Amino acid sequence: MSGFFVFGDGEGRIVGSESHLEFNVALCLSAHSDTCDLHEQVPFGWQDADGKQRTHYFDFVVTKADGKRIAYSVKPLALFRGTFAETIPQIAEQAKNSGHYADVGLFTEEDLDPAMLFNANGSSAGVPVETVLATKTANSLFVVDEIDKTGAVMEAKGGGTSVMVSLPCFSLIAVWRER
Repeated sequence: MSGFFVFGDGEGRIVGSESHLEFNVALCLSAHSDTCDLHEQVPFGWQDADGKQRTHYFDFVVTKADGKRIAYSVKPLALFRGTFAETIPQIAEQAKNSGHYADVGLFTEEDLDPAMLFNANGSSAGVPVETVLATKTANSLFVVDEIDKTGAVMEAKGGGTSVMVSLPCFSLIAVWRER
């Protein structure tokens, strides 16, 4: 195990990761408000093209608030080739058809949104990003940079400490200056 964090209410439980990419994906998955449970290295039995029984380990399985379970594999883009690239579609299809998983996803480093990762790191202590922002802004002059329709920052309005906030449609940068 190369990294871990505590997930859940109360004492929570340790969620491990085998790479920095897995750790970042786990943080992002755990930071979603509709994530109720998160497990790592979950085995799934599947059958290859020759009919041989195999086992694939999903890096993470998330249980959503609606009870649906989503399985995720995490792989650096440079390693997404060969046998893995050939078999993961079969595994995903069989996993969904089994009724155990509503969906199967694949994460590479290109799928990590920097704003979401920033927010996940900010809330990894169990404090939602909204609370962090509310606490900071209560004692600060809060300035939100102007954004265009694509979410790109158009103009910064002064210095200060900044935080990226991920919203459903776009990300923005919130800037505050201590009073």
